[in-house]
Amino acid sequence: MMKQGIIGKELIATGDQGKFLLGLEFDKNTSIQQNNLISEKIETYILQQPEVATLFSNVGGPSTGIGSLGVGSANKSEFTIQLKPKKETNNLSTEKFMTDLREDLQTKFSGINYSISGLGLIPKTAPIEITLSGSELNRVMQTAQNLKMVIEKIPGADNVRLSVEAGSPELKVIPDRDKMQRLGLNTAYVGMNLRTAFSGNDDASLTENGTEYPVRIWLDKFSRQNYDDINNLNIVNPMGIPIEVSQFASIEKDNSPSLLERKDRQPAVTLTADALGRPSGTVADEVVAYVKNNPLPNGIEMTWGSDIKRQNDSFGALGSVLIISFILIYLIMVALYDSYIYPFVALFAIPVAAIGAF
Repeated sequence: MMKQGIIGKELIATGDQGKFLLGLEFDKNTSIQQNNLISEKIETYILQQPEVATLFSNVGGPSTGIGSLGVGSANKSEFTIQLKPKKETNNLSTEKFMTDLREDLQTKFSGINYSISGLGLIPKTAPIEITLSGSELNRVMQTAQNLKMVIEKIPGADNVRLSVEAGSPELKVIPDRDKMQRLGLNTAYVGMNLRTAFSGNDDASLTENGTEYPVRIWLDKFSRQNYDDINNLNIVNPMGIPIEVSQFASIEKDNSPSLLERKDRQPAVTLTADALGRPSGTVADEVVAYVKNNPLPNGIEMTWGSDIKRQNDSFGALGSVLIISFILIYLIMVALYDSYIYPFVALFAIPVAAIGAF
């Protein structure tokens, strides 16, 4: 019946504890101050809902799992929402409430990526986890993006995401070594000056009346705001001649990688998804069916993790245990009946008994 989809399968069901996580992800350029202002408005709106009992917010905190000790992001927030008891909400299910709430927030506070996840008695990570690896990072990323789009269309798959995403925007200074050499500069010297100008140098300190104050030396905020400020920055070479960065380097806009992963020393990316409204095992079966009909490119390996891996391992072990149990039962019956044939009469009756014919 599992194969036919009549009965779903899942390792550990979350259950309905009346508690869930709501994640907010803003644009990469959003500051922690902007994040906090908008998050406060969303908090107020959520607390106005009659079904909500309490709300705990974590602005700029990690959103990589329950109890995560990861480093937070300025453009992310996370709310832990507890609903009122069932008798006060007319037996409203947590799944329906958080789904409706997300739809309302997407209408009233657009431009934000919302993710929802139910909380149970046992803390758990995303039940669906797939790791893709290969020799070429670009091919791995492209395959992961294609598979992500497919999973997003599967009913019940929610909050589908990749572990490696586009990072924060940045400006890359690409020096011309020949020009630098003619101007009496080197990479280490230029890098140190750029770092001091835009990140600051706090090696110095000031001591006054027995109190030591750290001193940070860097450019004024007005002079370190945009692309032109880097181009026009003067670096004094060892001969005392000021030289603009634009004279020996080009500047490109790019996104820094958010994370680098490897599996067996090869580039890898992990795709995770939550199951909403359907058992995670059923959603995973559709992914397996898609990959079977649409094989991954050559050189790309796929590995299951999280609940699906543990579920497959458990079911595989269960089958082995059943076979061993039948063998042991047969050996015990051989000893009881003192025959190698009579025990088969009883054992062959078990499949018939399953349909009520015995």
